[in-house]
Amino acid sequence: MKYWLLSKKNIKKGIQWIVQNSFLVVGFVVFFFSNLVVYSVVKEVGGKEILFHYGLQKRGGVILSESTVGKIKDSVAPQVKLVLSDKENYLNHAVVSIYYNEDVLFPDDLQVYKIDSSKKYERYAELVLPLTEVGGNEFDLTFSDSAGNNSVISVLAEKVLLHDQSINLDFIEPEIDSVLVLNPEDPSVVVDQKKRLPASYYPADLVALSELGLNTFNNPYLREEAAQQLKSMRDELKSVGINIYITSGFRPFQQQTYTYRYISATEGENVAARKAALSGYSEHQLGLAVDVVNEETNYRLPSQGQTTMLYEWLSRNAYRFGFVQSYDGTFGDIYNEKWHWRYVGVELAQEIKDSGQSPLVYLSSLN
Repeated sequence: MKYWLLSKKNIKKGIQWIVQNSFLVVGFVVFFFSNLVVYSVVKEVGGKEILFHYGLQKRGGVILSESTVGKIKDSVAPQVKLVLSDKENYLNHAVVSIYYNEDVLFPDDLQVYKIDSSKKYERYAELVLPLTEVGGNEFDLTFSDSAGNNSVISVLAEKVLLHDQSINLDFIEPEIDSVLVLNPEDPSVVVDQKKRLPASYYPADLVALSELGLNTFNNPYLREEAAQQLKSMRDELKSVGINIYITSGFRPFQQQTYTYRYISATEGENVAARKAALSGYSEHQLGLAVDVVNEETNYRLPSQGQTTMLYEWLSRNAYRFGFVQSYDGTFGDIYNEKWHWRYVGVELAQEIKDSGQSPLVYLSSLN
């Protein structure tokens, strides 16, 4: 019974019907295929023109199916933004921040440093430019996408000549896995061996501490709110007969290379690794940290274990002005830096004091 439809008798009848009614069969086939066509259409997706093809479309514009397997008609150059501070004093190398919106090929002869692609359309990398001439060094940098479209950016970096030529001033690329700090303006941000600042970060609200009447060496700068609070703290210290001198404040990315290299040359690599940070890993680049001394240590940084009236007062009172001792000897391998104080804001400094935790431990819990 189940083979009834496939019996020879029925197959013969079916063939006879098709032959007798061939005009109807042909008409149906023509009607069906005349209402379905193979088509191609170009659409813009993510700034690129993509050709979608081999889809079936019913006459009248109603799409039955569509293949997204197409080929890109890409004639758009990659969007590349280069940031190089004109306020920096560059040494043997200039480290340039690059922001870009798609995968690009970097110039072959340059070192690509710390690529961060956590954001699809706002990717970050740094290029190390070798500076061979004292004064202006010009570069034409070409960035290419996968379709061969190019963006060309011209760069001028000024190299300075330092008096002491015996110090190796080459840029140091740390072999450390770290993430990029995306909110360096936030006073609560953590900068340590795992979190680093962009090479181009340069606070916009820096003020010269000497212009506020503070005692300084080398005329350091600090962000404005921190500088005003430091001035208020200096006034209270002065009222109890304690002097304070600021030896260091904001240090840009390139200057931090010199600081690390100088300590390495004069005190050894091991001391530099504990006493200074590599470029991008220093709180000084935030523009919120200061190093302080006075006549108690002959205006030098105190040695390990040495204490002063200045340090004792700061330990008890600095939080009231928003400052904390970041490196108190309890975080990693960093020295107990009694001279290093970092501004986090009055409210946050009070929270850190009340917690009883090391400042970096508490800040890490927030980040």
